[in-house]
This record gives sequence, structure tokens and C-alpha cells, in this order.
Amino acid sequence: MNRQSALYFYGFGYIIYSLLITSSYYLYFLTRTKEERRRLFKIASLKDLIIKPTHPYFDYKLFNETKTFFKQGIWMKLLTEGERYIMSIFNLISYKDQAIFDTINNLGSLLPRLIFSTLEESAYTYFQQTLSRTKTIQDQHIQGDEMLSASKQHEVIKKNVSPSLSAGKTQNQVSLK
Repeated sequence: MNRQSALYFYGFGYIIYSLLITSSYYLYFLTRTKEERRRLFKIASLKDLIIKPTHPYFDYKLFNETKTFFKQGIWMKLLTEGERYIMSIFNLISYKDQAIFDTINNLGSLLPRLIFSTLEESAYTYFQQTLSRTKTIQDQHIQGDEMLSASKQHEVIKKNVSPSLSAGKTQNQVSLK
């Protein structure tokens, strides 16, 4: 037996296995009564699988938010890695020089990443304590000006970032121990 026929046998066995599993699920589905199928599967017949038009077809507010996030993602990608695309597409410098540039670029951004990671963690903790995902903004009794006021932001930065710059740990890491 050669390797070619072994691959054919494996593929044939996999097709038989797939057909057997599919047909067993289909037979199980057909042997149930309509009420039992509705209770178990939320599908009573194959017609339930067909997409039915609804009105409105999609939520415009959610669509606009998705469109905004998509645009922001594209801009972020272009602004953070645009120089790499330009160097690669237009072949401005050699691959060796691109590697050197990439290494220097990553080392240069190490310090700001360390500084802003503590700020990001502190802001995440602050918003987690301030906002709840299970309630709407109106139910949380938080006014927009109060939540994002400059004094609150200054307080968060002073409380959490300053000790982390001197001690190397965030307030959250200290409080967890």
C-alpha cells in the first residue's frame, strides 16, 4: 500500500463518518414530535431555518456605532503601523534596515507603554467601580459631568499613577496582596 491510497482511505472514512453523524442527527430530529422538537430545539420544521425578513432590518444606532468603531480601527491601524506599510509597499529601505527600524521603534515605545499601562489599569478600575454593565446610565444615578470631570480624572491619575512610577506597582496590585 502506498501513501497516496492511505490518504484516499482516510478521506473516504472521514466522509462516511460525516454522513453517519449528519444522518443520525437528522433522524433524531425527525423522530421527535413537533411539540418536543419546539421545546428541545426551538425549531419545529426546516422552514424555521429560513431567514424571515423583519422590519427594520437592522438597528441603525448599532449600525452607526459599528461603523464608527470600524473607521476608528482602520485609522488606528494606519496611524500605528502606517510607516511599516509605506516601507514595505514602496520598498524604501532594505529588509535589514526595516528590522533595525522596527527594533528601535519597539524599544522606544517601551517606556510610554509602561507608564500608560498603569493609567489604563487605574482608569479601568475606576470605571468598573463607577459604572455597572447590568444597568443603564439613567438607572445608575451618575451625571456625565460628575463622572468625567477634570478633578475626578486628576484624582485618579494622582492616586494611582504617581505611586506606580516611584514604586513600580499600581495601587490595584498593592491592594490585592
